[in-house]
Order: sequence, then structure tokens, then C-alpha cells
Amino acid sequence: MKRRRIVRSMGVMAAAIGLAFTSSGQAGAIAQTAITYDGASWCIYGQAAVDEAAFSGAVTFATHPGCGGYKTMPAHTLSVERVLLAYDMPNNKWYECNRTTPVQNTTASYSVSSNSNGHATCGLGQWYASFTAAYAWDGTAWRGAWVGSNNQWVPVSLAASSATKTNAPPSAPKTSAADAVKRGEVRRGSSTGPRIATDELLKPPAAPGGN
Repeated sequence: MKRRRIVRSMGVMAAAIGLAFTSSGQAGAIAQTAITYDGASWCIYGQAAVDEAAFSGAVTFATHPGCGGYKTMPAHTLSVERVLLAYDMPNNKWYECNRTTPVQNTTASYSVSSNSNGHATCGLGQWYASFTAAYAWDGTAWRGAWVGSNNQWVPVSLAASSATKTNAPPSAPKTSAADAVKRGEVRRGSSTGPRIATDELLKPPAAPGGN
């Protein structure tokens, strides 16, 4: 990617950070934003974010060709899906904590988002990571990919001071969420559930767009 492309893209990414967390109010959010599709007609970004209370947010947004400046897309041509993973530290296993169904933009818009309704869905005192499916419909197929956040520690007490032991994160997971996903090691439902293949966990939307 050329230098001027990086600078322009960074401006778009900085603006997107506010999209996923408009209803959170939490500080210290771990978010990753990346281009999931760069085509002749439009460019698609995805953002995956999770904060220190395990509130997760996902955003898909479109820009003009060259990946600069928001581009309004017709209804039902943008799709977002969110998967929240939690980490069982004693067993060194990531598992699928919560998953949404794909959400499409119902009106003409440059973005569509999906935010979790509650905090610490799978408990306190553990690591979380969030993944976002960011896709756009080109008339025949969904174009895009998944974006993963970094790992986020959620303390035992959300009200605890950062100086207390309950709020201090332990060592990072032995296996990152991204590596567990790539290896097909993520478990379904709990750390003792069956493994989920990568192409099943990170699949494109099933329903056609444009309807």
C-alpha cells in the first residue's frame, strides 16, 4: 500500500472508531480496523472492537474507490456479523461466547453496525476477543472478509481500581485468539465443546443481498 493511501485510510479508520462504541461509554477499547475488500466500485472496511467490560462492537462501512471518503450504498448491500470469543485460561482454550446473525443496512447508508446488549457475556476475570464480518453485495456475491480485535482482559470487578489485584490482568493467553481461529481450535459454546473449523466460524453471509 502506498504512503498516501495509508495516510488517507488512517483518517477513515480514525473516524470509524466512534461508530462501534456510540453506546458503550467504556474507556480502553481494543479495536482493529482493516480493509476487507478493495474493488473498482467501492472499498469495504471492517472494525472489530471489545472493551474492558467485554462490550463488543462490529462495523462494516464503505468508501469510494481508493479507500477514501465514505460512500453511501443501497439498502441491503452491506452486511455485518459479530463473534465474541472468551478464553478459558486453565485449559488454554478459546471458545465461542456469543454470535449474532448477519445484519444488513435496511436503508441507503455508508455503514451498518452490531453492538452487544450486555457486558461480560461469559463472565468476568478472563480474556475476550471480537471478530467482525465486513461484506458488501456486488449484485452476484458478497465481497469482503473478517477482522479480529486484539485480546482484551476483563477484570473480576468492573468497579475495581486499576491498582487492585482483581483488576490486574494476568499474563497474556498462551494462544492468541487469532491463532486459535486460524488453527481451527476455537470451541463451540464452552471450552469443552467441539472444535469449530475456521471456514465455518468465519463464513460469509448466507442470505443474498440486494433484496
